[in-house]
Amino acid sequence: MTFFKTNMQRILTSKVRMLIILVVPLLFILIFTSLDYEKPLQLAVIDADQTPFTRELAQSLEENFRIVDVAEGEIVPALIEGDADYVVVLPNGFTQELVRGESPQVEGYSISGTNMALPVEAFINSYLDGANDVAETANYNEALFYQGMKVFSEGQLFMSFTVNSDISRNKSTTAMGFLVQFMLYMSVMTTGIIAEDRQNKTIFRIFSGPVSMKRYMAESLLSFMMIAALQVIAIIGLLHFGVNLYFGNSVLNMIVLFLFFAVVTVALGMIISNYAKTPVHAYVTILLLTTPLVMLGGSYWPRDYMPDILVSIGNFLPTSWVMSGVQKLLYGGDLGSITQELMILTAFAGVFFLVGTMRRADVAK
Repeated sequence: MTFFKTNMQRILTSKVRMLIILVVPLLFILIFTSLDYEKPLQLAVIDADQTPFTRELAQSLEENFRIVDVAEGEIVPALIEGDADYVVVLPNGFTQELVRGESPQVEGYSISGTNMALPVEAFINSYLDGANDVAETANYNEALFYQGMKVFSEGQLFMSFTVNSDISRNKSTTAMGFLVQFMLYMSVMTTGIIAEDRQNKTIFRIFSGPVSMKRYMAESLLSFMMIAALQVIAIIGLLHFGVNLYFGNSVLNMIVLFLFFAVVTVALGMIISNYAKTPVHAYVTILLLTTPLVMLGGSYWPRDYMPDILVSIGNFLPTSWVMSGVQKLLYGGDLGSITQELMILTAFAGVFFLVGTMRRADVAK
């Protein structure tokens, strides 16, 4: 294991490499996840029904969102001028229809194309689902309905957590997007050792002795994967246990996902390092490739925001699939839910390794 130990020592003792592999990613993630860059939703509630139930619903919304005053006749101007992002109207007779089990609809108004109203809609739907269950249990008796709603009101803590968890998921998605970016940088910071050995003729001196190409490549790959695994475990572990960043049901699932992606990045680094003429060429190549890879893969923003043609292109990139797995895990999925993503990442790794090792014979010569 001579080459394995030597490569590990070269990487771990290099200040520049360790800065890019561990320190800089953590700084970027901590800075960007601590910024409150999202504008708070401004919600207006117009209660035309004026019953104890609608007043309680309006109060619950006020406890979880920023409420602004908008008159019923000024909904459109308020939305256009930005005084309100979303307007909820509880129409007259709303409670009566609910108690009778008729499932009345809340009227909602927002500017077309915005997703800011999604947390409000989720909150209201959850609240009304519970109220419908209470009405059914009360056999559609109004007095019994209000008695049941007193018990139901104790569940508001859960609803508040649901809204706040969206913010946690957004921060975690941002953090994992930056991790994807710096893992791509890491791919050449480690595998670039091969290009360095080729440039300074070390690799030729190695092969002049009783050392096979297979042994050199196997031990080198093992050392690169070990560094990639250390990067994943260290960064995700520090974010989870140090700053309590949300990672879904189990932080171990997220680590497994990124260990699969780590193999992909090492394989990609092998391609670049084996085909680059010098280490500088390898470093420049990964810098040029990383930005489109992370953009099209959804590391900087949700892929839903991109045109269909860019989404289709992104489907052929490993970054899209690791970020797809991140989303599934953050929304409560387990390893079984990301089987497709893991299989596709494995396929990418296999193809990249195949392409990256095609020049072994040339290197040996």
